[in-house]
Amino acid sequence: MNGLEDWSRSDRFLGCFVAVGARLYIILGMSIVRNPTKTNMSGLRRTGAGVVLGVFALLVVGCGQNGGAPVRPPPTVTVMHPLQKEVTDWEDYAGRLQSPESTTIQARISGVITETPFKEGALVHQGDTLFVIDDRPFKADLDNKKATVAKDAAQVDLTKAQLDRSQRLLQTHVVDQQDFDIAEANYRQAQAQLAADQGAQEVSELNLEWTRVQAPITGLVSKINVTVGNLVTGGVGNGTALTTLVSVDPLYCYVPVPDAAAVPGLCAVAGGDGARHEDRVRDPVGKRDGIPAQGRDRFHR
Repeated sequence: MNGLEDWSRSDRFLGCFVAVGARLYIILGMSIVRNPTKTNMSGLRRTGAGVVLGVFALLVVGCGQNGGAPVRPPPTVTVMHPLQKEVTDWEDYAGRLQSPESTTIQARISGVITETPFKEGALVHQGDTLFVIDDRPFKADLDNKKATVAKDAAQVDLTKAQLDRSQRLLQTHVVDQQDFDIAEANYRQAQAQLAADQGAQEVSELNLEWTRVQAPITGLVSKINVTVGNLVTGGVGNGTALTTLVSVDPLYCYVPVPDAAAVPGLCAVAGGDGARHEDRVRDPVGKRDGIPAQGRDRFHR
């Protein structure tokens, strides 16, 4: 710093010397021009000596003072050591939730809705009753089928007894082979009729069971499409849509990720070998009863 200050003072001294000398030279020139007749060599010498003494005096008086701008000290800077720690590389992407199970509740039989014992948007469990259809016609039909089956069972017993009797008489040659064959055919026919009517009875039992529309899965139920008192149509493929039901546990979240970000992420979580990886994730936003929702992320190559 001392060397810099000495250099600055020398520059200022030289500058002052040049400035004062220039001014005196101008004054001297003007004096000569005003009095040309009185000018001679001795006067020039005396004037030159006076100029030199005056310049030196002015330099000593004026430039000896430190009238220049003060030298600014060097700026103060803050020095910090670099911080070393582990950081997590993360990205934000928007996703959509989708239930792995969803179903449209349809009527399987035709009838009038008498009850809707659930609330729209409520969580229902598998087996809960959602709709009740008037079951009186189906109960009557089932009773009719049961009576028919009972009559067929009695006919089977009768033909079985006739067949046994014909077999004994055939052995004693009281009846011929034709009578025995007729008795045997009547017995088999009665058995077939009993089996057919038993199948019809099972259909009637199913129709009566379907008057109570139950939830096939556990999940959230949508709005009621058909209210109490309305007639619904049943059948496969053309049944009236009553409501919809979607599962809530688990839920799938589909996140579209660009290839430029997905490939490095897959390699990182899979350990670089591209194998299948599965990890637990948490959703702090989708809380249930104050507990963050948890799940698993799955990557495949």
